[in-house]
Amino acid sequence: MRPCALAACVLFAALLAIGAEGATSRKKSLRMVNKRRNECEMVTCKGLEEEDPNCTPRCVSEHCFAEVYGGDELEPGEVDTKRSRQFTRCARNEATQRVKEDQLAKQRKRAEEDQRRRSQK
Repeated sequence: MRPCALAACVLFAALLAIGAEGATSRKKSLRMVNKRRNECEMVTCKGLEEEDPNCTPRCVSEHCFAEVYGGDELEPGEVDTKRSRQFTRCARNEATQRVKEDQLAKQRKRAEEDQRRRSQK
């Protein structure tokens, strides 16, 4: 195989691996956001949706709530699809970042354990 073709194959394989990891973390982060939203709706904000439509998004992510809704909170009965999508995107990005940080922490821990095992030999 020519060096150029080999380099292209290696690059393609690396891109596939990165893409697969990204898809997994996106799915996981979306599940995390949906789980948190369900917890908020069923426990923290149960029965408050009519009185306080801001309860659930505030419960899901204080940071994203402040960023998206800021000083212009939802009024009872108000539906704002655009800001709702922005909020969901923000919360998903926040969860994706947490997933990546968790993955890095696990990798560091494994590396430290491997290092400890090698030094004990």
